[in-house]
Amino acid sequence: MEVLTSDNKFVGELDDAYNEIIARLMDAGKKITAKVRYLLRTEEYNVMSLDVFLKEF
Repeated sequence: MEVLTSDNKFVGELDDAYNEIIARLMDAGKKITAKVRYLLRTEEYNVMSLDVFLKEF
């Protein structure tokens, strides 16, 4: 699952171990947003810490 900025710039990807629940919620039509708390970029990979939010209507 890709992590994008609010203007659709690619930041990184969530490992499969972390994205199953989020993907299921999104498939069910739920609005999911996240705030990047920490981002470390290297030439090989990005390390991120995210706060994930579920918006109920």
